[in-house]
Amino acid sequence: MQRSRRALDAQVIDGDCRTMHIRCGHDFLRELREAGLHGDFNAHINPYLQGPVTDTPDWLERRARFIADTFSVYDPLDYATALEDARAEEQRLAAASPDYDRVVLWLEHDRYDQFVLLRCLAWFAEHGAPPRLELVGPSDFPGATRFVGIGQLPPEALRLLWERRTPIGAEQLAFGRHAWSAFRAPDPRPLAALARDGTPLLPALAGSLHRHLQELPSVENGLGLTHHVLLQALAEGGAQRVGRLVGLVMHDRDPLPGLSDLGYDLALRELAALPDPLVQRSGNHAARSWSLDDVVITESGHAVLEGQRDALALPLPERWVGGVRIAPAQRNWRWDDRDRSVELR
Repeated sequence: MQRSRRALDAQVIDGDCRTMHIRCGHDFLRELREAGLHGDFNAHINPYLQGPVTDTPDWLERRARFIADTFSVYDPLDYATALEDARAEEQRLAAASPDYDRVVLWLEHDRYDQFVLLRCLAWFAEHGAPPRLELVGPSDFPGATRFVGIGQLPPEALRLLWERRTPIGAEQLAFGRHAWSAFRAPDPRPLAALARDGTPLLPALAGSLHRHLQELPSVENGLGLTHHVLLQALAEGGAQRVGRLVGLVMHDRDPLPGLSDLGYDLALRELAALPDPLVQRSGNHAARSWSLDDVVITESGHAVLEGQRDALALPLPERWVGGVRIAPAQRNWRWDDRDRSVELR
């Protein structure tokens, strides 16, 4: 890293051909430039780990409706703008192959990044890949006490990762398209089989698929894992500020983080929105100050957490796990983590 730091100002290291860098956010654009990478930057930020990701022709419209309805709690966002943003992301993918000699995907091991990776691979498999398609996809980095993502690394580390990027070939493209199709399916059994069998062509994917499937209602209490760890942290730690709870779950309790802080807060709001809520939220702070609210687990929350009541019998609000719709008053797919299987009941 010291050698990389000394070399940062020496050259533009991606200047040998026209390059597009794809990332699932804007979290390290400044560091990327400081590392000597000056190709065009493409932020693909659609949060596929939340909301519907269906295999229907109107899937972008459905996602735009979900994003507009859900995230407007924090910042007003209308449906037309959300749909325009979603279509623009697809258009930037469409421009990648004909307009660039090299496309580099900076996507690490967490669920957010892995599902953006699947979307990109599926697109290039279907419409044609650029002459050079490469991946920077670390699962860890030396010296990080807990490696969460590329965004926590300095410019010299990005330069080292650039030197270790790997090519993406036809086999990986085909597999990515297959996995994306399974991710969007209303029946999660093929996706569960992928997670159990492993994904050697995309080594980080199997863990993300397993963690994704844990968002299905548990056979034990009807909770997805995000809801479960939020309730568990409240049961063990007592009443607390929402911001503290979200930080604790994100950094210490979630076995494979992927949600943003707003994502965890949205899950907490689902637990508080019931006629018989599992958590009680107070404070009612303005949207941008949501972290200052207070939250405590209720008796119903304790009962569900201990398996005495089933969360879907309360019921929890409708939600989606990829292409799988979870809703009250219907048979739902449930996850059994003991043998990593799903069942409909």
